[in-house]
Order: sequence, then C-alpha cells, then structure tokens
Amino acid sequence: MEKKILQYVQKPGCQPDLMAESLRTGKSKTIGLMAENISDLFFSGIARIIEENTYKSGYKIFHSSTENDTTKPGPY
Repeated sequence: MEKKILQYVQKPGCQPDLMAESLRTGKSKTIGLMAENISDLFFSGIARIIEENTYKSGYKIFHSSTENDTTKPGPY
C-alpha cells in the first residue's frame, strides 16, 4: 500500500491536502490580517504586499475590516 501511495504522489499535479497536513503538523500556515478598512487604498496596498510575500512563503492569508470597532471579534 505504501508503494502505491508513493507512486501516486509522484504524479504531476498531485498536491498535498493542506487541511490534512495542518491536522498532522498542528500548523495551519494561515495568517490573519485585520485592518480598519481593507477597502481603503492605504490598507489595501499594504495588504497586497503582505499577501504576495505570504504566498511565496507557502502561507495563506485572510483579511478582515474592523471598522475601528475594538469590540468586533476577530475572524476565527
């Protein structure tokens, strides 16, 4: 069975399941970005740079706007 699995994963286009990998390693490789208003040109410009660099490093990113409300819960 191990031999079959190793042959399968060596095929072109085969990619690991990121959710299964995060369960195995305990690391989601996900970064949350909270900004006052993600549609604001200042914040969206910064968010774009962060996004480009995180993807290059194998991470995913999600964005959330707080609307400057400190009681607003984070995106969980």
